Amino acid sequence: MLMPKNRFWLLASILIFSSAAFAGVKVAFFEAKDSSGQLITMEDGGRFYHVAISVDDKWLHTHVYWGVQLIPDLHQLGEPALILENEKSPGLQEADLKQFLNQRYDSTYSWSNPDKTYCSKLVAQILNVAPSPMTFSGTIWRGKTSGYSRELGVSPDDLYRELKKRGFKPAGGLCQQVFKK
Repeated sequence: MLMPKNRFWLLASILIFSSAAFAGVKVAFFEAKDSSGQLITMEDGGRFYHVAISVDDKWLHTHVYWGVQLIPDLHQLGEPALILENEKSPGLQEADLKQFLNQRYDSTYSWSNPDKTYCSKLVAQILNVAPSPMTFSGTIWRGKTSGYSRELGVSPDDLYRELKKRGFKPAGGLCQQVFKK
């Protein structure tokens, strides 16, 4: 018969190893604030300015200078405001995403350009999220020339809303809260 202490470690081991084996898809969302502490938004009422997606034990995102990058530590991008997870989706493998790895950053935010991308377009294409008309109405666009087209695209906030509809949930739960760095 297992003693109570041994049952705890057995249960903890099962939870740890099973969650590692079935990690699912995770998408990290980042916020930015201006010098006065106000959120920098990509659209009116928005919250997020950058996203990254888990691939094996790394994170894939689009960098302004280096284009699409696979990085080993999510915190290289800063502290994520939120990570959404779908444990039922199979995790992404690096080999499946080679088509994206050489893409450059797209400062025109064009959905139709196959050679360039931006962070939320990259994640949306990987997860088959459809684009919608973009408004460029957030605080980041104020005072800039309106050279941006009103074509189809996906903002980080559009992506967040769609993933919530698809059943993505905040990652980690209680254990993440207790053992957070």
